[in-house]
Amino acid sequence: LLALESLPYSCSIYGLKGSLGHTMASSAGVEMAYSIAGLREDWIPYTSTTVNPVESKHKIILHNIVHQQQENFAKLSFDFGGASAGVLISKV
Repeated sequence: LLALESLPYSCSIYGLKGSLGHTMASSAGVEMAYSIAGLREDWIPYTSTTVNPVESKHKIILHNIVHQQQENFAKLSFDFGGASAGVLISKV
């Protein structure tokens, strides 16, 4: 999150891990499908288990879906052992 503070704009941030549990290797796929559904239907998923989020200029989505038009989202995945990936998904 600290690296995001240097961006010249603000964005919405959410994490689905607390809602999904330990789905092991399939978690990124499940999170991607859920995020694409939100992109298509103009809602932003929420973070269900965070109680005290850090201070940020970005909007951390907590406990309820936010109905808001969006044009894209970035999905970041970090794995044990250092395997990391990121993808930007945009409406066409």
